[in-house]
Amino acid sequence: MAIQNKPFSLEEMRAELRQVLWSFASSLGRVYGNRRSDALLLPPGFSSKDLENLEIDSFDLDCIPLTGHMEVLYEYAINGIKAVVDLADDYEDARDFFRGLDGFDLLWENGESEGASIKKCTQVVEMANARLVLDEGGMASLPDGGALMNHLSLSQVALLAGLDERTVRNATTPKAKDRLATVNVGGRTYVDNDVAIEWLKRRGFKETVMATQGYRRDPKNGFHSAADLGAFVAESRVALGMGPAELAQRANVEEPWLASLEAGDLVFDKQECLNLAQALNLDPKDFTLAAFWVHQGQESARIKAELL
Repeated sequence: MAIQNKPFSLEEMRAELRQVLWSFASSLGRVYGNRRSDALLLPPGFSSKDLENLEIDSFDLDCIPLTGHMEVLYEYAINGIKAVVDLADDYEDARDFFRGLDGFDLLWENGESEGASIKKCTQVVEMANARLVLDEGGMASLPDGGALMNHLSLSQVALLAGLDERTVRNATTPKAKDRLATVNVGGRTYVDNDVAIEWLKRRGFKETVMATQGYRRDPKNGFHSAADLGAFVAESRVALGMGPAELAQRANVEEPWLASLEAGDLVFDKQECLNLAQALNLDPKDFTLAAFWVHQGQESARIKAELL
């Protein structure tokens, strides 16, 4: 039986990242002997009071550039959504950071690192690299120091398929029902990119699509304003290749309502928000709650203006 790698959500990856960044700052504090290292967890312009109240669940994870890099890589690696044209900086910064953490013994010996892990983050980085090889014709390193262009290793195919490497290796045998053709170079086994794509697609692999920057955001994190919400909806629609009329029909909402929403004029309607979320492949509950908080903020601002 094929062993599936357990999927994880963006929020689960963020939770792991939060824990390891907190533990890393704590480890550096042992070296510096004061709380200067804690300032790494705060945005510019923080005060000493911010340091006094700093807890693992309270620091702003989004103020750390690495978080943005990892969210870009997550959407690319897991969902096949490429939100930026050139992923080199995001990938290399994340790769080098987690490689460094893996060998940073002080982190793992620190009592506050209990429960810390980089397993999910590392998997995202490795999957993003495998997808980059598949999409951009990257190279696999050979034992003699050379390189093999447009080929994936079996471990990379396994990552993209969501399977363990042993299962993928079994699929390369001549008697396998859906055999994965391979080549042997320098005593190691590789898979041609075109062969890998066709084999992966038969297992539900999501090919890469370009999307606008806003599309990769998680509605659970909320929106800054009605204009921000409208831009997100429009970007999500375009990323899925739909025009306004098609989306309105698919979501069973009125076109004028959708047009107003995308223009930044929110008229909150719970059922229409639920329908719209489903049509955009978003979590209906998260999206509708996020839209409601925008609506509530608008109403609060309106009432305050009337009373002043």
